[in-house]
Amino acid sequence: TIPLPGAAPCRQVPGQRAKGPNHRAVNPLVRGAFYVFIFSLLFEWPGRPIPMEIPTLIGFIYLAFTFLQPRVCYRRFPIELGFYAVYLCYFALLCGFVTRQTDSIKLLTLMVQIFFLMWSGYNLMRYERIAKTALATLVISCLALSVMQLLSVATTDFYDYYVVSRRSVLGQDPNNMANNISLGLVALMGFAFGRNKTSPWVKYVAAPLAAIMVGAIFDTGSRGALLALGIGFAAFAIRGKTLWAKAKSLVIVLAVLGVLVLAVLQTPSLVTRYKQTLSGNDMSGRENIFPTAWDMFKDKPLIGWGPIDNMYELGWRLQIIYGVSVGPTGAKDTHNMFLETLTSTGLFGTVPLLIYVILCLLAAWRARRGSQGALPIVMVLTVILINMSGNWIASKLDWLMMACALASANPLLAVRPRLAAANPTSPPRSLHATPGPADITPGQAGGGG
Repeated sequence: TIPLPGAAPCRQVPGQRAKGPNHRAVNPLVRGAFYVFIFSLLFEWPGRPIPMEIPTLIGFIYLAFTFLQPRVCYRRFPIELGFYAVYLCYFALLCGFVTRQTDSIKLLTLMVQIFFLMWSGYNLMRYERIAKTALATLVISCLALSVMQLLSVATTDFYDYYVVSRRSVLGQDPNNMANNISLGLVALMGFAFGRNKTSPWVKYVAAPLAAIMVGAIFDTGSRGALLALGIGFAAFAIRGKTLWAKAKSLVIVLAVLGVLVLAVLQTPSLVTRYKQTLSGNDMSGRENIFPTAWDMFKDKPLIGWGPIDNMYELGWRLQIIYGVSVGPTGAKDTHNMFLETLTSTGLFGTVPLLIYVILCLLAAWRARRGSQGALPIVMVLTVILINMSGNWIASKLDWLMMACALASANPLLAVRPRLAAANPTSPPRSLHATPGPADITPGQAGGGG
């Protein structure tokens, strides 16, 4: 290009940037608090000396830091989150009519905190660098917990109906711990080959780290976590834009699932538990809980039994119908998030919550062509499958993965620069001025050869 004298210079329109959005626009304190909160999500401590869960406490601290930059952390309210807000409002309404208001208000406090965690997390994870670092922090947290599990550091042994030893860290529920590690393992596999932007060295590091996490999941003896992990991981087969790339992804998925099945068959405790499930129809009490909870929903299909009250009603029915011991409190969890919402809030609360989950799933599907690739949809599917055998209605990690899927479908994109239009109101140049483009003949412009 030959710069012509007198020609209007190329300038960038104010307010536009040629580079992508810089995550450094977010205050380092806000980013640091967000990463610390992500790391703490797996370190629940039922026997803690303080009255509040560690992730809940750090979550409130992180939310306090978000007010250093409210215009950044709450700049955009996703429409999808509005359906969760509708569910939350109806949940709060029911808390005024339940019998056990103290416990229900505590649960409502957690739900409100989750709402703001999703809102702020959505806006932060729209920065690609922050989303990537947050998922990497989750992987590191899962790895640390897995190493503690395998080294028997702060572990507790549990024994189920089959006299099979199950182990977890800090006295956590083995199923919850396995579910958390499963999400970290999905994120690790996403870094290895699920994303559209993957560093080559990650593939070599991911294999030994994945083996450590899988070993920790096996140590918990959780059947549902392994099943959710396997089915959710199969969604990585959609990765790739060409037919060859999709075929390659399918081969990798089948190979990984084959190794996972082979490892399960070599673990006697897991084989025993799966045999009891398939041949003996034994699902650790879920075979009685699920039909009883469904009958409760049919008794009050619209408004539900109310938060917390539904658990006591479920426990009472299990004692009467099946003679099941439900513990000293008399309450029993539904072990299924959707049955939980159906029995506690009825269709009035379940419908908006289900719409929100479906919209997150659709957002994850749209995000598959972005930098995250198939990772968001695998995370959302894994969360949904985990909630088929567990109740994660108040799990922060559960809903934060939903917010991550929404953010992946709506990232902060760079605005391409464009040339400024010539000012039509500028006065014409004098004939004695430096000649413009119209005064230069083709011979003069190309005379230099």
